[in-house]
Amino acid sequence: MDEEKASGVVIRTSLDTADKQCACLIFISFHTYILRSWKTVFGKGLIRPFKLFIYEPIVQLLGLYMAFVYGLLYLFITTIPSIFQDVYHERVGIAGLHYLALGVGLTCGSQINARFMDRVYKSLKSRNGGVGRPEFRLRL
Repeated sequence: MDEEKASGVVIRTSLDTADKQCACLIFISFHTYILRSWKTVFGKGLIRPFKLFIYEPIVQLLGLYMAFVYGLLYLFITTIPSIFQDVYHERVGIAGLHYLALGVGLTCGSQINARFMDRVYKSLKSRNGGVGRPEFRLRL
């Protein structure tokens, strides 16, 4: 049962007297888990990603990779106006218009890819006898 969404549940046992106290303690502890203060939940939610980043090597490697990709993207996007101003001698307003081409291209590319992936999913679903599987959406 999902601990975050369910209310307290009393567990039935085959023994009557000894296990009633245990079931009551489980109910009380489960109920206090749900009724924790928002500060505790919020604090734990903020600290958990940092703990993962400190103690898990795979998360550190993924974070390093994402930092590298973000740095490249940042450099690319910030140098667009300076390249068109300095090299091609365009005004600031005209050099900023090149962001529109980037936005339109990314939007059209994502829409075309979504349509293509839906078509691939439908064909794989029909090959499988009309039963779709989640793995069919991962094919490229």
